[in-house]
Amino acid sequence: MSMGAWAGYDIGLSCTTKESKKDDSFVDRKILIDKELKKVRSFYIETYKSKLGKPWDEIYDLRVSAEKYSWDTLDWDSYTGPRYDSSGDYAREFLLWVGRSNFMTFRLNRETLELEMDSNLGRDSTMPCKLSNVETVEEEIDLIYQEKNRIKNKERLEEEKQAKEQLKKNKI
Repeated sequence: MSMGAWAGYDIGLSCTTKESKKDDSFVDRKILIDKELKKVRSFYIETYKSKLGKPWDEIYDLRVSAEKYSWDTLDWDSYTGPRYDSSGDYAREFLLWVGRSNFMTFRLNRETLELEMDSNLGRDSTMPCKLSNVETVEEEIDLIYQEKNRIKNKERLEEEKQAKEQLKKNKI
């Protein structure tokens, strides 16, 4: 069973830039939404020249509106100071903390299934998503983890083989 998997996921989506890229470098994002608990599992992996990058697999709080689902990667609980000042505006310290934080905000258009990603570092983009079966999305995530483990094991075995060969060549 996938990390963070529970029976409550209602919606599965697969998003990719594979079709829009001319080379073999692209991004895959898998999204699982639990409408009742208002949680979203966001899985992300980049592929560079046919090599899988490090997967990012997190669960975030989901905000729901008639037009979109949205979430962000900012850990709101890590801020311990006041969020508002005496006039009801955001506190200066809170705004400074948000400005120094590295985070992304995601907005999934519920009609077009276009995923907008805004970064406070200026890395903004969009990508198309396709509705998919929850089990299929979980299986796709599991397959990516299996492939990462297969590659890691293959590299480890190759390193061990090279070390043994080097030991045979050594004179002392």
